[in-house]
Amino acid sequence: AEDGIRDYKVTGVQTCALPICAEDGSWSMTGHVGSESIGYEMAGVTLALDGKWMLIGAPMAAERAGKVLAFRESAEVEMWDEVQTLEMPFSEPNQQFGAALYLHHGHAMIGAPGYESRIGGVGIYHYDEDSDAFGFTLRLSPPAASGNESFGTAFVHDPDHNVWVGAPGTDGRNGAVH
Repeated sequence: AEDGIRDYKVTGVQTCALPICAEDGSWSMTGHVGSESIGYEMAGVTLALDGKWMLIGAPMAAERAGKVLAFRESAEVEMWDEVQTLEMPFSEPNQQFGAALYLHHGHAMIGAPGYESRIGGVGIYHYDEDSDAFGFTLRLSPPAASGNESFGTAFVHDPDHNVWVGAPGTDGRNGAVH
């Protein structure tokens, strides 16, 4: 296993555990987040944390279709419970769903830069308290596309809560921000 990521078997299922570290003069491991949903498929490439929720992207899972694991903070100190696995509707290989993550007050944006011949897309999910789950709402796409835009490779938001989406393959790899 690579430094900082430990693979282990639980009841015959390949799992991965990502360390949780705290800074106390030096970084030390205080816990871990583990999953039986996926094996070691680059889980932790992207992370988003907001309040009691954590999303962990695994864009290489399932033949690079990608998955995102949703964890909720447990009542136990420094423990997280895996509660849901998110996938892009109509998931296909090489979409890389989970390559970028944004999470704010129960609203999640999840990048899939390989979606539709690498045009890319962003899945919008909302947490519903009644069902206790994140549900897919809609997919964002670039305004004009011919292929290879990789829309959804990165996100950033400003203080006014505008979200900007990167598409580095736009215009012959000159790139664009939407």
